[in-house]
Amino acid sequence: MVSKIFSLLQFFTLFTITFASTEEATALLKWKATFKNQNNSLLASWQPSSGACSGWYGVICFNGRVNRLNITNASVFGTLYDFPFSSLPFLEYFEFSVNNLSGTIPPDIGNLTNLIYLDLSINQISGIIPPQIGSLARLQNLYLADNHLIGSIPEEIGYLRSLTELDLSTNSLNGSIPPSLGNLNKLTLLYLYENNLSGPIPEEIGYLRSLTALALSTNSLNGSIPPSLGNLNNLSLLYLFQNQLSGSIPEEIGYLRSLTELALSTNSLNGSIPASLGNLYNLTLLLLYENQLSGSIPEEIGQLRSLTELALYTNSLNGSIPALLGNLNSLSHLYLFENQLSGSIPEEICQLRSLTKLYLSNNSLNGSIPASLGNLNNLTLLSLYENHLSGYIPPEIGYLRSLTQLDLSTNSLNGSIPPSLGNLNNLTLLSLYENQLSGPIPSELGNLKNLIGLRLSNNQLSGPILSELGNLKNLSSLDLSNNQLSSLIPSVLGNLKNLSGLRLSNNQLSGPILSELGNLKNLSSLDLSNNQLTGSIPSSFGNLRNLRTLFLGNNNLTTEGIPSFICNLTSLGVLNLSRINLKGKILQCLGNISGLRYVKMSHNNLSGELPPSICNLTSLEILDLGRNHIMGAIPQCFGNMSGHLEVLDMQHNNLSGILPTTFSIGSALRSFNLQGNKLEGKIPRSLENCQRLEVLDLGNNLLNDTFSMLLGTLRELRVLSLRSNKLHGPITTLGSEYMFLELRILDLSRNDFSKNLSTGPIPPSLGRLSSVESLDLSGNHLVGEIPPQFASLTALEVLNLSSNHLEGCIPQGNQFHTFENNSYEGNDGLRGFPLSKGCGNHGHDSASEKTYAESALDEESNSEFLNDFWKAALMGDGTQNYDGKEKEAAKAKELQKKQQSHLENLPMEQDLISGTYSKVKHAAVDFHFVRHHVDIKKVRVVHVHAADQITDTLTKALSKLAFEKNLFKLGLVIHRLTRGGVLTHPVSNIGYLCMGNNSLNGSIPFSLRNLRNLSILSLNNNHLTTGYIPKEIGYLRAVTYLHLNDNSLNGSIPTIPYLHDNHLYGPIPEEIGYLWSSLHWHADLKHSKVWNLETLECLQVLTDHTSVVMSVLCWDQFLLSCSPDKTIKVWAANESGNLEVTYTNQEERADDCACSLPPSVLLPTTNMEEFVKQLIPALSTHFLPVVIERVGGIRVQDGVVLDPPINDDDVDS
Repeated sequence: MVSKIFSLLQFFTLFTITFASTEEATALLKWKATFKNQNNSLLASWQPSSGACSGWYGVICFNGRVNRLNITNASVFGTLYDFPFSSLPFLEYFEFSVNNLSGTIPPDIGNLTNLIYLDLSINQISGIIPPQIGSLARLQNLYLADNHLIGSIPEEIGYLRSLTELDLSTNSLNGSIPPSLGNLNKLTLLYLYENNLSGPIPEEIGYLRSLTALALSTNSLNGSIPPSLGNLNNLSLLYLFQNQLSGSIPEEIGYLRSLTELALSTNSLNGSIPASLGNLYNLTLLLLYENQLSGSIPEEIGQLRSLTELALYTNSLNGSIPALLGNLNSLSHLYLFENQLSGSIPEEICQLRSLTKLYLSNNSLNGSIPASLGNLNNLTLLSLYENHLSGYIPPEIGYLRSLTQLDLSTNSLNGSIPPSLGNLNNLTLLSLYENQLSGPIPSELGNLKNLIGLRLSNNQLSGPILSELGNLKNLSSLDLSNNQLSSLIPSVLGNLKNLSGLRLSNNQLSGPILSELGNLKNLSSLDLSNNQLTGSIPSSFGNLRNLRTLFLGNNNLTTEGIPSFICNLTSLGVLNLSRINLKGKILQCLGNISGLRYVKMSHNNLSGELPPSICNLTSLEILDLGRNHIMGAIPQCFGNMSGHLEVLDMQHNNLSGILPTTFSIGSALRSFNLQGNKLEGKIPRSLENCQRLEVLDLGNNLLNDTFSMLLGTLRELRVLSLRSNKLHGPITTLGSEYMFLELRILDLSRNDFSKNLSTGPIPPSLGRLSSVESLDLSGNHLVGEIPPQFASLTALEVLNLSSNHLEGCIPQGNQFHTFENNSYEGNDGLRGFPLSKGCGNHGHDSASEKTYAESALDEESNSEFLNDFWKAALMGDGTQNYDGKEKEAAKAKELQKKQQSHLENLPMEQDLISGTYSKVKHAAVDFHFVRHHVDIKKVRVVHVHAADQITDTLTKALSKLAFEKNLFKLGLVIHRLTRGGVLTHPVSNIGYLCMGNNSLNGSIPFSLRNLRNLSILSLNNNHLTTGYIPKEIGYLRAVTYLHLNDNSLNGSIPTIPYLHDNHLYGPIPEEIGYLWSSLHWHADLKHSKVWNLETLECLQVLTDHTSVVMSVLCWDQFLLSCSPDKTIKVWAANESGNLEVTYTNQEERADDCACSLPPSVLLPTTNMEEFVKQLIPALSTHFLPVVIERVGGIRVQDGVVLDPPINDDDVDS
């Protein structure tokens, strides 16, 4: 009986299992039927004829029930909507990653209560994570990474107390990290990276003591890093990079002794790098880049001997590179670029023999490049660009045979390029641009067969372009621009078939343009501008169908017309053919090059009419056809181009007819220059649509209109010139305070304003133009008085109201005390300073007017120059013809021509527009004023620190101390005390006391000794008469400039300099000799001596003057000396190294001269007499009797030639 019962139970159990197994198989087959790819070969075993536990692919059973589904990477296209969650109660492992599941995760997933392992990662699942997933109490591994999940992380995941690994990375989850995750005390891995999570990192994460890997990177987490993370003693990986975390790095991170990888990069962390990180001895990866970290690099980092990668770049770290980094023997990557590191490169870095990449660029490192870098045999990348490194390039760099990239650009390296670089056979990039390298290009560079980029621009390289460069068959970019290369362009460059960029501009290349360059079918950028090339443009250039930028301007070409093959270059975006003697008409087919953005053909001999096809260039941003002979009317369709055209310059042609009238709303036009043509009619009212317009110059035409009030609505307008037209009627304005908000230059001169009208005054509303710097209303028929509101124009530098019918008193105060007679001439009814007719004093000068008349500086008239300067800075040109009797006007005109050349040479494609409009006021000195002498290397423009920019006095607001210090350096009078008076007891803590050029009398107070912070004391040119010079002034140890000359002081001389032209007697104190290192001093010496400061040996006595030497000046390689013997002598070194007189000039004023060289004096030429004649009128007669100058490493001080000190803050560059 028992056996029968047992057999019966077995039968029912087997029947139940079989039935359940059949039910599971049926349910799985039903799910499979929903797949989009029914022909999946891997699932071919899933058939109704066999049970699920009988060899189905990916199905593993236990006790006849489905226990595991592993269908990873099976190319399944389906959803989970029909998955039999309720039919698989014994399922423990569900592995379905790397497929194409789509749709959402059904809430029924909570029915798999026995599930231990769930992996749905790398699919296309979308929607939210259902909170029912919190019912899977046995779940240990949950992987939902790399899907399209959205919404927040359910709090219910915190109920999964058995969870050891949680990966929800690479989705689109948002919201905050639920603090409930802190309950998962068995969790060893938490990956939430690459989502859209926000909010702070919960403190509760610090409770997960079993955690070994925490990756929360690439989210939008904010707040600070919780110090509680320091509790995670087992943590080996911590990734928090690419968030918005702020605050400092917690010291507690240094407690994570098991940490091997720490990445906190790309956040907003600030403060210093904690020294406690030096405790992480197992660390192999430390990434702190792209934060706001400051302070120095802790030396403790040098204790991390296991470190293989250290990246601290793009922060604000300062100080020097710790020498202890040389202990990191395992280091392969060192990235410290884009910081503020200074000092030299430590020799210890050269001990890192495992180093493969060394980035130290974009810092302030100085000194030389260590030759021992040649020991780093495994180095593949060396980047030191944009530092202050000097000296030569070590030949040992040539030992780095594994090097693929070498970038030493933008430093101050000098000497020649070492031929040993030719040994770097694996090199793909060599960048040495923007240094001071000289000599020829080494022929050995032709051995670099793998080279892709060669950039040697902006140096002083000379000689020819070597034919060996033709061996570089892989070369894609070759930039040799801005050097002194000469001779012909070698034909072998035509063999570089992979070349996409070729820049040879700004050299001294001659001969024809090679037709072989037309073989470079991959060329996208070609710049041969600013050379001495001759001949025509080769027709082979028509083959360059990929060419996007073509610069041929400023050469000596003899092309008869624009070559027709230019129209074949359909990819062209930038075309510069200016100053190449082009003749003929503008090609109609240019309008077919739809991608043209920039066309410059100015300063040629183009003729004919403007082809309307230009209007087809819907991408055109800059069109410069100025200074040609183009005639006819401007096509009306040009107005329609204003939606994309930013610069239109057709000045100085023969254009006639009316202006375009169709400027559209939303116009992009920023500069509109048609001056110097024969245009007629009215100013189009549609210009009010050009709200971005900065320059409008319609001067020197035949426009016949009234002043348009609508122009005042152009809020970005900086330059408005309507001069020399036929404008008439009164000057009317909107009278609004919002009129011409940005206007700097207003020129309405030489029109017919107010002609034949009974009244036509200057509108008072012009006094609201608070930013205007130049105002020219001359040559009109204006009547009435100058509005008193003009006195509030504090930015005004140039005023011209001449040749009108103005009357009454000239406003006083502010800028009006700087204007001279020529601002008002031709207005017989005007009175007041600076005119001879006074106001309210019967035609005689008042006391104040006389004072201002006496104090007015003899400055160069710069009205027209300032006007043209703005136009050139904004538009690229501004030359005009002006009447002027003063020689200053001619000088200004010449200066303006020189400064214009800067914008004639626009940069490459990416900088075209910024090069036209940026740095409007602070023009680059190299290109605007002394360009010619810079180009021929007679003048080198050196950097001047911001603290020493004395020109800031004229361009920006300064503190009072800085303002007075700069005025003192310029030699300008600060105040004039007209009523005299005596010196009283001074205030304390003052740094600069400048009271020279006044009428002070009495004695110098002893209490000046209390001004212990005083660095400048100037009491020269007063009437100080009584008493001695207090010896207490000798206590002012901080004084660097002391001037008491031109008074009536008496008594003996204490140890104080600058006391000439008084009534002093007695010997010159020996103590004055101790002041040479801190004070510039002077004593009358008949014989000047030249000393060697190292040996204190007198090298030479200069005895050629027959009287005392009053002052000396060093300029270039010359020394000039002035003496009461009425001679100025020019000294130069002979072959033996001694100074000898090379020229003597007889000059009546030489006994009262001070050799200070102003900017207007040119460099010495072969005609020494002419040079001295230029110098003499500039010699000041009273200010600074001795001028100390430093030029080219020579300093002259009272007849003593000295080597300059390392830091000389008192000498302006």
